[in-house]
Amino acid sequence: MKHLLSLFFGMIAVSFLFAQKKKEENLSATSPENTYALVIGIANYENDRLNLNYANRDAQVFADYLMSNAGGAIPEDNIRLLIDTNATTGAIYNSLKWVKKRVEFNTIQDDKSKSLVY
Repeated sequence: MKHLLSLFFGMIAVSFLFAQKKKEENLSATSPENTYALVIGIANYENDRLNLNYANRDAQVFADYLMSNAGGAIPEDNIRLLIDTNATTGAIYNSLKWVKKRVEFNTIQDDKSKSLVY
């Protein structure tokens, strides 16, 4: 029984390692040109009780990170940044449609795409 449990847990560990490797391969296969991001940061709401400290700055910092080498070197044209009053319902909806169109276009072209929403 002891050996059977050891074998069982060993198989789970091995399958986890292979699953993790496959996931990493899939992420690295997407080029920065086929990665699209929608980054939203709202710090100031109409209702002052809903205000968030630094959400607008966090969004800007995250967008800058995505454009850096460490963040994947995503082209600026592939990132939609909506901060405070620019993050209207209409702008968010249109930006989500923009991301969807880009990913669908690359899927048709047989390119791998990745989308990020922050």
